[in-house]
Parts: sequence; C-alpha cells; structure tokens
Amino acid sequence: MFALNSLFIIFAAFLWATDSFFRYPLLGRGFSSASIVFTEHLIALFFLIAFVFYKKIKIFKLQKKEWLSLCFIGLFSSALATVLFTMSFNYGNPSVSILLQKFQPLIVIFCGAVFLKEKLSRSFFVYASLAIVAGFFLSFPNLNFSIFSEPKNTWEVLRPAALAISAAVLWALGTVVGKNVLKSVQPSVVVFWRYFFGLIGVVLIGLVQGQSINSIDLFSEAKNIQSLMYMSLIAGLFSMVLYYQGLKTVKASVATLHELIFPVTSVMINYFFLDQKLNTVQLFAGSILLFIITKLTYENQKQAFK
Repeated sequence: MFALNSLFIIFAAFLWATDSFFRYPLLGRGFSSASIVFTEHLIALFFLIAFVFYKKIKIFKLQKKEWLSLCFIGLFSSALATVLFTMSFNYGNPSVSILLQKFQPLIVIFCGAVFLKEKLSRSFFVYASLAIVAGFFLSFPNLNFSIFSEPKNTWEVLRPAALAISAAVLWALGTVVGKNVLKSVQPSVVVFWRYFFGLIGVVLIGLVQGQSINSIDLFSEAKNIQSLMYMSLIAGLFSMVLYYQGLKTVKASVATLHELIFPVTSVMINYFFLDQKLNTVQLFAGSILLFIITKLTYENQKQAFK
C-alpha cells in the first residue's frame, strides 16, 4: 500500500507537468493569471459539489483547527501559490521559476521536522541534497546565469524569482499542513475545501490586483474550453485526489521529493514535443534524480513496516 501511495504522488506530479501544454497558450492569448486560476477552481468545484451530494459526504463536521488548516491550504497553497507561479512566467525566464521550485523539498523537510516531528536519518539529508543538485543541473546545465544580469532594473531580475520562491514556500507549507490535517479528515473533504477556499482566494487576489476574473471570454473558443477542462479536471482535480490519497501514509519530506518528478517530466516534454534537446548533463542529472526518488520510496517502505 505504501508503494502504491508513493506512485499516486509521482503520477500526480507527472500530471502537473502536462499542465504547461495548456497554461502557457492561455497566457499567450492575453488572459490574466487570476482569471485562469479562478476558472480552474470554478470548474473543479462544480464537479466536487456534485460528487459530495451524490456520495453524501459530510463536509461540515470539522474541528476549529481543521477549518483553519483547510482555509490555509485553499487560500494560500491553492489560490495564491498558483497565481504567483503563473505570474512568474510572465515576468522572466521560466527556467528561473523551475530552478527555484527545487528548493521546495528543503522547506518541507524543515517544516516536517519542526511541526510533524518527522525523524530523518543522515542518509535522507544526503539524498535530499543530491536531489536539489540534480534539479539545479537540469535547469542550468551550462551554469549560465546571464539572465540575472541582463535587465537594467534590479527588480526586473528579482521579481520572477520572488514570485516563484514565494509559490514554492506556500506549496511546501501546504504539503505539511495537508499531511497533518489528513490524520483526521478524509482526502475527498480536503480536496473539496481546498478548491472552495481557493476560489474565494482567487477572487480576493483579483480584487487586490485589479485583475479581471471574468470567465466568459475564456469560454469563447473551443480550444480554450478544452485547455480549461484538462487543467481543471485532469491536471488539477484528479491529480489532487491522487496526491492527498498518497500523502495519507507517505512522509511529507518524502512526498515533496516524489514531486520532483515534475521538473524531470517537464524536461522530457520539452524534448519530445517542443524540440528542445537534452544535453549530456541534463540526461545524467535526470537519471540521478529518478534514482534518488526510487531509493527514498524504498527506504520509506522499510521504515513504515518496522
């Protein structure tokens, strides 16, 4: 069961990577990040409401601490983090955003040790460090950091980095909070309130930023609708269900390393579909990363059955 739950998280991360096929074209057509994320949450929530009523799931019997946790996950880890990460691609090189997301495991490891009392062996930190290094070389195989010095305005360099790292922090905190709340709340309930509070969060973000969250224009063309349905239901809702199901028994610190399959898959998608070839360094780094994920999964299983 533990191996299966690890695979749930890995497959969810794979689905997150396929999201870029559809998100980037929507941004390129001039739609705001807030309107895209709002529509995603709206579509997913519509199906969730139907599912909750059909299954007669009790979604309101929660303790105060559980309400606060679910509110945090929805407002910050779902709404704000997704908007920030989407915005980061509008202001800078996507490689910077992808690189900075590699620091998410370190944040989760720290938070998991502090808040969830997860004990980590020395070998875990060795593997975690290697995973971060491998992700680093995947993004910058030639160690070329000229993108940081090209803009004249320092803020132009820092803005995409600040947006991406802020999203990484919020996602990391969401992993830890989600792991904790799953001790007493079933995954379907967590997913429902994630999207409900997330929808509210996006509305508030749109108001603060002065961005339109009008979904009508997004439904004006069939290709937009197809993109939104995939992003909302497959890369979004379905992947979240898999993710929280896996997170029930997999350590938060291990789960976030499983999520590194996302950058590996992104590089593979670029190679096979966008004609962006991998060099020797990237191939080696990707192989090392996959090995580390497999090794950590195996060690997590051994510890679970002790």
